[in-house]
Amino acid sequence: MKAWVRQRLRDIGYDVQGVRYTPRHLLDPSLLRVVEFDDVVCRHMFEHGQACRFVQVGAYDGASTDPLRKYIARCGWRGVMLEPQPRPAAQLRKLYEATPGIVVMEAALDGARGQRSLYTVECDELPKWAGGMASFDRAHIEKHDYLIPGLASKIRELTVDCVTFDDVLAKLPPGRLDLLQIDAEGADGYLLSLFPFHRVRPAIVHWEIKNMTRAQQEATLDQLCRLGYRICRSGTEDMLAVDDAAAAS
Repeated sequence: MKAWVRQRLRDIGYDVQGVRYTPRHLLDPSLLRVVEFDDVVCRHMFEHGQACRFVQVGAYDGASTDPLRKYIARCGWRGVMLEPQPRPAAQLRKLYEATPGIVVMEAALDGARGQRSLYTVECDELPKWAGGMASFDRAHIEKHDYLIPGLASKIRELTVDCVTFDDVLAKLPPGRLDLLQIDAEGADGYLLSLFPFHRVRPAIVHWEIKNMTRAQQEATLDQLCRLGYRICRSGTEDMLAVDDAAAAS
């Protein structure tokens, strides 16, 4: 039957190079296990040692849904954590005040040093996750009004310090960079475009995509693929990229 179908397709100008059966189970997303951040990190630690070095952009308070928390506490991870909002940055410093090798920077990341207006949501009556919304773009916050009616009235404007990746990397402990973690409310692609991959190659890059446009997602993936990274989804809201050279070493 396959040979007959191939011949008929050739007759009308198509050349079929291969036909492979896909089990029905693989067509049902509910039956498939998605690659998770922990899968990639644990393999990396198995191959390279558990004491990883990291940079985390958008650390918030270090506890609310933070994928790095357990590794810092149990595995001796060291790195730099950036959080521009004063209150969560203070919570972050308190959380890690007795942890060696952790540097907390109360700053936003940008292409140049300076100050910018950051829009945040401040209201103790709102769900805790709302406090994680912070952006240079007020419209990005306002578009979540469907989740929190009247959100626009709860947005606050803060003036925050901005630093560059050079400033961040200067505070990183010596050695390889195992992980670059970014959660920046839609600015993830822009921040990745600023990273100096030409001189520092993180073994793993993990970033949020749910607030990025399709064009932004594809531009970021193009960038990382050109650099030799292998990519995969991480759950439903994030992406992972693994340095192909580091994985092979």
